[in-house]
Amino acid sequence: MPEEIIPASLEISTSLATPDVVMQKKLERLYRRIDQALKDNRKAEMLTMILCTLLFVTGLGLFIAGYVLREPFYTGSGVVVEIGIIWPIKRIVDLRDENVKLSVLPGMLDLLPSEEAIKVWKEWYEKWFSRK
Repeated sequence: MPEEIIPASLEISTSLATPDVVMQKKLERLYRRIDQALKDNRKAEMLTMILCTLLFVTGLGLFIAGYVLREPFYTGSGVVVEIGIIWPIKRIVDLRDENVKLSVLPGMLDLLPSEEAIKVWKEWYEKWFSRK
């Protein structure tokens, strides 16, 4: 059963907790979200790989059929379908790049003091979302 993702607006009670405990709880919540994003990315990556494989097989089949039947229409269609593989391959590379970034972040934040971890997280967050 998937873990429930805690809304970002949910505040942690600080009446009995020290700043380090509060920061640790916030980091744990962040890590759960990162784990969920990695799971979602794996699903998208698998679907994209299936699409890429189907495009490759279809393009190759059309290309071979066009060669055997001496039909330039089939051969040309096969080439066009093969060119269409560029998008899924780019998407797979982008997803793997996102997964690496998401995988490295928790370890990096654990190594830093609380104040510096917050600063690094804010910088990373701004870079991450400003590129889109």
